[in-house]
Amino acid sequence: MYSLFKKNKNNNVSIQILIEKLVKNEITILEFEDAIYRDIKLEHVLGEVLYIELVSFNYKQKDGIYQLLKLVTDKVVTQDEVRRWQLQKLFSKYGWFEGRKVRLKRHKKSYSKAYDYATTILKEFGGIEIEEINQDGYRRRGFLFFKQPSAGNIEGIGSVYFFAETDRSYSFIAVDEQGKYYVFIESVDLYFYCGEDFYKVMSYFLDR
Repeated sequence: MYSLFKKNKNNNVSIQILIEKLVKNEITILEFEDAIYRDIKLEHVLGEVLYIELVSFNYKQKDGIYQLLKLVTDKVVTQDEVRRWQLQKLFSKYGWFEGRKVRLKRHKKSYSKAYDYATTILKEFGGIEIEEINQDGYRRRGFLFFKQPSAGNIEGIGSVYFFAETDRSYSFIAVDEQGKYYVFIESVDLYFYCGEDFYKVMSYFLDR
């Protein structure tokens, strides 16, 4: 059985771990329910209102996980945390796992901060290819991480390293010297800023 407080002194962190396991399908929603009922400290940690909502929640409903995440998001976990776990779950279908390390060849321009940002990503995700199923049932490439970073220069931005590409609009994903992410659309020679959060950039392409 799962204990929300088994490994953490910070109770809020512990329940976050439980929700993370649920999102990643490492536990079932019924195991989550069992943990809620068994933990006598939970009402004190979450407060009476949220605790009552959780113990009275219908865990057997068809869209139970979706409805449960709506209930706890921004109360126990953030939207960004849920997004990250959902994307990690997707990546795991294509070879990603916690602690994954890819050996990369040394690049001539390794002094670049943009290169360091790109290789940090590729050491964990390099070589992973996400496929999509189109309406006719055929597989096609939807997202591909480069095995090696590629140096480039975007007007108005400066030095960047491209680390992934997608066949959606023939786009390339890059990071600059400040760790900011951009998508460059080759067909129309345009780029747009995506922020500084890797998983937010990934969700732009991979959210279903």
